[in-house]
Amino acid sequence: MKEHYLRIIAAALVFGLMIGGAVFFTEPSRVIDTKGETDIYRFFKVHPHGREEIPECFEGEKEEEILEILKTARKKNYKIKFSPVAQEDMAYNIYLQDYDDVYFITLGKVNVVFEDSAKGGYEIVNAEEIIEKIDALLAE
Repeated sequence: MKEHYLRIIAAALVFGLMIGGAVFFTEPSRVIDTKGETDIYRFFKVHPHGREEIPECFEGEKEEEILEILKTARKKNYKIKFSPVAQEDMAYNIYLQDYDDVYFITLGKVNVVFEDSAKGGYEIVNAEEIIEKIDALLAE
């Protein structure tokens, strides 16, 4: 009888781990954790022939609006490898600082958030929506 209960408990644990793993790998998480104090310290709009730094996007009211947009960004919970992104494949480069951590966001044809590109990054799943919102904000 004791073996029967142990098998039921083991099956329940395995089932729980399977469901937990499935949720972890399928449900995207936030790119920016709202608990910390996050600042934008560089913001670039990328053109085919160069990058244009937009200082008003990392200071004052515009920074807060950009951060609110970025708080809606979602990423996959597992790292992907990506090659260096060609400039013509970028729309925006955003550099964030959260306490001692530095994050880089690339939006365009390749949409990732990473700390060290050599170690890979996390794919942003709703990047088109984020790009549209940033485009609209900058057009004002």
